[in-house]
Amino acid sequence: MLSKKVRSFVDKIDYWGYLVIEHSKDDNKARWKFSNIESLIRMIEDWERVLLENQGPDAVNLSLYDYLNRISLLTRTDGEDESNGGKVNLMTIHASKGLEFPVVIIAGAEDGIIPHERSIEDATPETLNLALEEERRLFYVAITRAREKLYITSCKKRTMARHKQQISDAERPPSPFLEEIPQHLIEYTVEEESEEPDAFFSRMKERFGETRN
Repeated sequence: MLSKKVRSFVDKIDYWGYLVIEHSKDDNKARWKFSNIESLIRMIEDWERVLLENQGPDAVNLSLYDYLNRISLLTRTDGEDESNGGKVNLMTIHASKGLEFPVVIIAGAEDGIIPHERSIEDATPETLNLALEEERRLFYVAITRAREKLYITSCKKRTMARHKQQISDAERPPSPFLEEIPQHLIEYTVEEESEEPDAFFSRMKERFGETRN
């Protein structure tokens, strides 16, 4: 079965051992990356279990390409069916490749997110330019999904969870990629300071009434 083949391959190349060496100063990063592989294998196992129960043993004799292709078809939004008015598609930049929409909103266009700080931290001095170029290509993919209107948002300050569950407010400068967009194509909008959360929810409660379960 595919799940067993993938697990056997991961064990054979000693991927965990590689991660321990690659991230010797950050055990959490090594465990996080390995957990992604474990999640993939568990997803394949669940998929095979459903196929086995519904279609029999022959149905699970598929390749990794077959699995990824099927998952792509199941999770990918066509983008051309606009019959459902008001529908909003929430997706990553990677998942948006090949799709187009009348209106696109890119959230979190901040330095550290676009480009992503993990891509920069993991790069060596020799590969830093290549990593930045890949992040720039991803941003290009995002902005070219819009056919008519494109909105790009960023925060001045964002609550961040750091190592050991430390949570703090951090200043967030805009993405440096924004400076590369021709100025005549940009219309800036700066929102006023938002009201405190308690005041906002109190106002919503007064407007809509308190909901009881």
